[in-house]
Amino acid sequence: MKARVGLLIAGMLLSLFAVPASAETFPARAVTWVVPFPPAGFADSSVRVIAKALSEKLGKPVIVDNRPGAAEAVGASATASAPADGYTLMLATLSSLAVNPALYKGSLTYNPNKDFKPIVHIASVPAIMTVNPKIPANTLAELTAYFKSHPENTYASPGVGSPGHLGMEMYKQNAGVDVLHVPYRGGAPALQDLVSGQVDAMLVLVPEGMPFVQAGRIKALGISTLERSAQYPDLPTMDEAGLKDFEIFLWYTLVAPKATPDDVVDKLNQAVNAALKDDEILAKLKELSIDPAGGTPAEAQALSEQESIKWKKLIDSRGITAQ
Repeated sequence: MKARVGLLIAGMLLSLFAVPASAETFPARAVTWVVPFPPAGFADSSVRVIAKALSEKLGKPVIVDNRPGAAEAVGASATASAPADGYTLMLATLSSLAVNPALYKGSLTYNPNKDFKPIVHIASVPAIMTVNPKIPANTLAELTAYFKSHPENTYASPGVGSPGHLGMEMYKQNAGVDVLHVPYRGGAPALQDLVSGQVDAMLVLVPEGMPFVQAGRIKALGISTLERSAQYPDLPTMDEAGLKDFEIFLWYTLVAPKATPDDVVDKLNQAVNAALKDDEILAKLKELSIDPAGGTPAEAQALSEQESIKWKKLIDSRGITAQ
């Protein structure tokens, strides 16, 4: 009887001082990184660069799982419903976290605030204002003047609610111009029509647009960051060109399902931050014209909240609706 009581007391003491399994063992197996884009694009390429380094830091494989579709909602919904154990993560963006709730209002199949816990702001990708060479403008001021006298002109975007669409609407609002929006299903066909002259202008992400600029097939008039790019220092900012505080960039944040334990989030945060300081990773991201970020989960959360307010205000004021 005494032996049984002793075993019972010992078991109770062990349970009191037991460490949660997630803190002891994570990661005990492969981690899946959901990417809400098709393979081979620059977003997918950048994730694979970082995933390889993250795998080395964690000591376990990091498997990239492409889940494109529905403006990132397919990947977001799959991640939101996954177990909150740190083994399913997602590359979230400006669109999935900040734009979609305002654009789709009550029809989203996930809720960014209730379903996800930010881990780290991974990187940012600026955009450039570009025009077809036939447009007689070599500065943003000249483009604005031209658009004011030629309201029949057009601009392309990868689709309604994309950074290219929102940025151009912000430009139109700030500059007082009115040109027709021509939405496409993706950046590649929009850019091709810009190059061929089917449309006149486009705010295009740097990795997608600069090869065409360098080949002389389109003209770049400004970059959408508040400071000049170290990689393209001769390109003026939109702010310098007269659009005060004009800033838009596509940002990437690593997120996990909401209930993921804080200790697991912290471990992932530390591993990604370490990967983003690796010289080889930095060089590869630079080749892709992607600006690495890093930081704390709280900073990633603050970015998402600030951007949500900013773009909801624009979407509401411009009457932008999902199509």
